[in-house]
Amino acid sequence: MVFAEDTATEVVLEEDDIDDFGGFSETQSQFGDYEEEVDEEDETLLEAFISKDAGRQQTLADLIVAKIKQMDEQVSSELPSLPEVCPLPKLDESIIDLYKGVLLLRFLHVIEVRSLDYASHMGC
Repeated sequence: MVFAEDTATEVVLEEDDIDDFGGFSETQSQFGDYEEEVDEEDETLLEAFISKDAGRQQTLADLIVAKIKQMDEQVSSELPSLPEVCPLPKLDESIIDLYKGVLLLRFLHVIEVRSLDYASHMGC
């Protein structure tokens, strides 16, 4: 197979053309100088869909949050507070000590005392 040298020069010329490209004009239209004419009927239809007093429109998230707040208020007004419905049980002191960490401190204290006692018997 033999390739012609002409194809290599064509590729180089095409690359040069790309570098000279100045970009697209913002005012240039693909339709040329054609301008859309808007008659009165089109204007009235457009005004019907576009609100002049357009404030902040509610999104789906706004509607969901409002519905959740409404349901929370309704449920809280219908049900009495939790302690009246289900009183908290009286817990054993050992369980309370466990959650406070007192039990762990006692355990560590016993280990320290025993290790010191063991060290004193060893003659250190």
